[in-house]
Amino acid sequence: MYLKAIHGADKQQGVGIIEVLVTVAIITIGFFALLALQMHTLENVSNSNQQFTATLLANEMGERIRANAGNITDYNGIDTHDTLTCTGAIARVDACAWKTALEDETQHFFSLTDKNNPSSTIKDGAQGEVVIAGDGRSATISVTWLEKIDRSDAAAGASDNQSISYELVVPVL
Repeated sequence: MYLKAIHGADKQQGVGIIEVLVTVAIITIGFFALLALQMHTLENVSNSNQQFTATLLANEMGERIRANAGNITDYNGIDTHDTLTCTGAIARVDACAWKTALEDETQHFFSLTDKNNPSSTIKDGAQGEVVIAGDGRSATISVTWLEKIDRSDAAAGASDNQSISYELVVPVL
């Protein structure tokens, strides 16, 4: 009986080609799953960076408005999509500085679609707007930018980007 067991063991010479192929397939599937996870993580980090930057730039404009509260009405209707005059009143200079910061390519905002002409795009960057309340006691600052969306949503027919807005209401006393 002992000899039969040893004799049966002689038939196994090494690893079969099927076993190797199954192992390679499992490793490949695992590698692609990790790659997809890494891509999803990178998109989320990029989106978080854009949201953080938009928040900072909105807060910066809010501080500029509060610093020049005596001329708050000069800030009403600022839209960085429009061509701005960058000389004269402090509000105009502030608006131009804000527009430059929103369109700065180092901020990594994606191209926005022109709201007046949906088939064209404006300069890379975010778009900002300021609206002063009728009583002049608060300013609503909006920043709009494009954010990447999950690729599984895009595969289902959604766009690769979606417009995101951040709105800040600043009390001006």
